[in-house]
Amino acid sequence: TCQPSNVPFRGAGDAVPMNAAGPGGAREGLQGLCWEGRWGASKSSPICVFAPYLVLLEAALGDSIEADPRWHQLLEAVGSSLCAELAGNGVLAAVHWKPRQAGQSHRRVMAALILADPAVCHTLRQQHWSRVRRFLRDQAFVRWKDGLDTADPERSKGHCRQLLDALQLRRVESPGFALELPVEWLEGMAEKPHARCSAVRAQCPWERFFQHFGPLSLLERVLTEPGRAVLLACFQDPAAAEAIYECLAGRCLYFPWRETCTDCFPVLCALRDYDTLKAQLYRQEQLQDEEPAYLLRRLGERPPKPSPPEAILVTSSRGTWRCGREGVEISLRAAHVSKVHAVLELSRQGTSWRLTVQDLSTNGTWVNGKKLSPQEKQPLTRNDQICFVPPANGVEPLVYEVVPLP
Repeated sequence: TCQPSNVPFRGAGDAVPMNAAGPGGAREGLQGLCWEGRWGASKSSPICVFAPYLVLLEAALGDSIEADPRWHQLLEAVGSSLCAELAGNGVLAAVHWKPRQAGQSHRRVMAALILADPAVCHTLRQQHWSRVRRFLRDQAFVRWKDGLDTADPERSKGHCRQLLDALQLRRVESPGFALELPVEWLEGMAEKPHARCSAVRAQCPWERFFQHFGPLSLLERVLTEPGRAVLLACFQDPAAAEAIYECLAGRCLYFPWRETCTDCFPVLCALRDYDTLKAQLYRQEQLQDEEPAYLLRRLGERPPKPSPPEAILVTSSRGTWRCGREGVEISLRAAHVSKVHAVLELSRQGTSWRLTVQDLSTNGTWVNGKKLSPQEKQPLTRNDQICFVPPANGVEPLVYEVVPLP
């Protein structure tokens, strides 16, 4: 599970004043906010967004179990090291674990959000992270996996564009957006403070912040785990939900709400159909950010009727994706497709993803023209073609091409 801000550090406001100019200077109206340097703000709300340098660190812990307390110790140790190594040249705003796949109990990915010039981060990597680092008396190993400047002018509109484009393919009917926050950031802002789900008070800071991206149909606060809450919004226009997702994903929120509260929090958000998001929260499923792994792109000009999806996005939000006619994660809606036709299974393989398909159908599943044996698991690679209906005369083909996402 993803646990933002496991280790609280100094608020980002301690490092750079709110009127500080950064690379590119002031930019008006980017994704609903006024941007100045790395900071995005609005005149009507005290809530700010800052675009950090995002570092992904891959950690390994031998002989680990699911609830091993050493994972928390490792997070603290790495966070403390980064703070000391920045040495006044930047601020570590937050560090947290990324979601992990089931079965990966000994390996996890850590995200560190740093408020500093990219040159500082590059020097940090060269001087301290050019090789695998050892922690916890050589019980843990951590390496610098990747870095991304979310304020880079060339990528300011595209730091999550790949995922955003893929999410758009879902054609949501009720555009929903969910944002996890510390529960104290919403103190006094719910109409029913003790209810698990409550509408947010009109014209509170969070409603004004969300409205900068477009008109709202509904904004609710949903209590989740202790100390956490989720703001669940239903926008009138899908473009508004997409805009707030693009603005916030991979970044940090700054909210000087109370002196006793943490004022900086890494964004964990999701863009999906509103009813789907609410059902997940009511099932007490934790909100997870998504890393795109594979895209299955439908081939052919004449799709079967009723029309199945043009593309299937497989992300890190779950390990298994059932494909079939109804009651599954991927609805194919075509003749000759079984209720549960096949299962796509996603797993980590080192730093990359591995995708397999298993046939569970009555009529069969084909990979590159070869019919799979019942219950057989077939690994999938780039440009493989999956057919979910029998290749016969008079039957419209239902074929998807496998596209790995970098």
